[in-house]
Amino acid sequence: MSSKDYIIGNTSIILSNAPFIYVCASLNDISKVEDSSDNLGVWYYVIIGTSILIVIIVIIVVYYLAKRELRKTLAEIQQRKEKEKQDLENRRQSGRQDQVSPNQDDSLVDSDTPASAHAQEV
Repeated sequence: MSSKDYIIGNTSIILSNAPFIYVCASLNDISKVEDSSDNLGVWYYVIIGTSILIVIIVIIVVYYLAKRELRKTLAEIQQRKEKEKQDLENRRQSGRQDQVSPNQDDSLVDSDTPASAHAQEV
């Protein structure tokens, strides 16, 4: 594998990691501020509160999206089961009709054909 192929292949990974690198660099800057002055005052609690709020919002959004997808998947499974059940019932019905001879079941007699023609066929 050439270096060019490796770089092209990993470009998406590098781009997807860029936001994490930025956040970590920002946290590093915040830790330097904290080290230089032990008392951040209100801003320390604002940062902690905001972080907790963001985590809670992300958890709620992920829960909502997962629940919606679960309902959709369960509905699809239920529809598939009902369709399979209906198909099985239709196959059973058609199998029963194939086994019945025209003399036993009058519903199989074609109404457009005269009765004398059916009598001649039998």
